[in-house]
Amino acid sequence: MIEVKDINKSYYFYGLLFVALLAHLGLGSHFLPPTLAVLLSFMAIRTFLLYGWFNIGALFGLIIVMRYVTVPVFVKLVLGQPFDLYLIYPLQTSLVILVGILSYYAGFFFIEHTFKFRPILHDKIEGERMLKMSLVSYALGFFANITAATVDLRYDEVVSYSHQFASMLHLALILSISAYFRCASRRIFILIWIGFIFLSEVIFTFALNVRTPVVEALIAIFLCFMIDKNISVKKFMVWGVICGLILLFLTPVILNIREYKENLSISEKISSSVDLMLDWNATQSKFSESAALEVISGNYFMDYYGFPANILERFSHINHVDVLVDGAERYGFVGDKLIEQAFGRIVPQVIAPDKPLNYSEGDWLFCEYGLKCLYGNYLTASLIGVSYAAWGWFGVFLTPFLMFATLLLLLKSLYGLNVKKSIFLVYFVVILNNQIVEGGIASYVALIFRQIPQTIFSIYLVYLFSSISIFSSKNKSARHHVTRSIESRPTVG
Repeated sequence: MIEVKDINKSYYFYGLLFVALLAHLGLGSHFLPPTLAVLLSFMAIRTFLLYGWFNIGALFGLIIVMRYVTVPVFVKLVLGQPFDLYLIYPLQTSLVILVGILSYYAGFFFIEHTFKFRPILHDKIEGERMLKMSLVSYALGFFANITAATVDLRYDEVVSYSHQFASMLHLALILSISAYFRCASRRIFILIWIGFIFLSEVIFTFALNVRTPVVEALIAIFLCFMIDKNISVKKFMVWGVICGLILLFLTPVILNIREYKENLSISEKISSSVDLMLDWNATQSKFSESAALEVISGNYFMDYYGFPANILERFSHINHVDVLVDGAERYGFVGDKLIEQAFGRIVPQVIAPDKPLNYSEGDWLFCEYGLKCLYGNYLTASLIGVSYAAWGWFGVFLTPFLMFATLLLLLKSLYGLNVKKSIFLVYFVVILNNQIVEGGIASYVALIFRQIPQTIFSIYLVYLFSSISIFSSKNKSARHHVTRSIESRPTVG
């Protein structure tokens, strides 16, 4: 649980939010949008502190609120812009987000206080076994990432199936750190192994041309230290800022290569990325020029900051909601089509060979609303905005509740909701923290019915393979010794 001193320190954040609200009002913002954003931020921080660091529902809730409204409150202020500037429907969008966030939290409170049962699975695993599982996880993750780096995931069925193992590198990192805290011996080897895994995460960040591996690796390291060490609110916020700065640094590097990455080998992607990093100022200038051309060409429609801001847009989902609210008002609701496509997405390719591998709910929705038709680009359309586009106010009121409650119920039935009691919940936080914010209806359906069951199966495979003789010869010898000792005992009578 959070210590009293941390709860007292949290009042500094409340004060900071209140000052930001006054500043936005002073800049000329309408009263309601920034006020609702600040109130939702208050609620998220307070809930997170009351339920504790390690409650996965409260943690996910905080992440969701921060990426919808808390980050925009401060970024817009730094830019000297009122909170509602560049929003098409500022009042309606703010109310849609209010209803959507409350729906998320209703789902969390319902699962937290209604269902009381023992989790089906447990992970009471000794340190040595964790280390063996880390080796197996790394092998699976390494080959999956190599496959994904050499063949385009969007158009190849083999890569599509193997991709479920790509995040096994994160599991290897989590298991190795947990083994370090639990093993009395071989700590030097484990530290070297942890460094090697993290280096692999960095390399695959450039080889795959995506930003998430290294950032998720940092989240995994932080969560593992949270479990075994006392982490203050201040350190938590500092770590979040560090991850954000790394994302800002990597964004122009990754996106500059993305346009021609298909023509590069793995080594060329890595070397090109390193060259761009070493000359980061020029890389940033080139990235800004490309963004300006996108605005001129009319392909740019995320205008919350008045200029293309890729990473800021990803942490400001109020903009995505606003765009989808505008689309729904102009073109109508599309719930039936979204549901059909969402459940069609989880059908295996073997059963539905004509199913497109590069389907994205965001791509389809933005094209349907006449904004941008570029399939395979995986444009972000988050759940609250998609819910409104599907069924209007009724969708925003019900869909986040159903999706989030089902997701939490599934995790609670498997491992519980306390991250400290299960290292595998740490793994789920790492691989789900982005999807629970950016995912729409199709993404949540895929999470519940496909990704989480596949992940459980993958963890079982790792546990199973870690027990084969190549990893357990020492235990086998010990069992053989015990058996011989029993057989050599003299019989009575």
